[in-house]
Amino acid sequence: MELFNRYETNPDFVISAINKYNDKYCDPRDYYVTEEECKKYAEDLKLGQKLNNEWNTKREKRVIIAISFVGILLTLSVTPALFLWLDKQESAWGLPICFISSWIIIGIFVWLENAFENRNEKIYLDRFFPLVNQNIEKLFDDYLWKWEMEKQRKVKTEIL
Repeated sequence: MELFNRYETNPDFVISAINKYNDKYCDPRDYYVTEEECKKYAEDLKLGQKLNNEWNTKREKRVIIAISFVGILLTLSVTPALFLWLDKQESAWGLPICFISSWIIIGIFVWLENAFENRNEKIYLDRFFPLVNQNIEKLFDDYLWKWEMEKQRKVKTEIL
């Protein structure tokens, strides 16, 4: 299991893996990369995460606007059409059914908007991120494993 996730791991945290004064230091030469490559990769990941988050926010807004537009369009078109059809039938139920149907349509689309807003689904587009450098990602992953091992060791010593 890899701990490093290029889409969500904080690049500012993992870049300390190449800090020589860190006790969990990972030597870039052991991974056939340079410090400069690691720093550039971390900066590119940071920028990619920022751009991807902005894109996801815009996408969510566009979908909510589309849902609202379709809801308003259906409310303003189905309800009058239903009223006209019931009026042709000379039904006394035309007006109450129109109110009920418009509230049903509005309720469904408000529910859809809330369901979409409460979803925590993100889409990750590779076009925002740098090309995968497995050596650097392995370095960052090893660094995170060192952190995880230390955390587990601390938990074990606290239990004892």
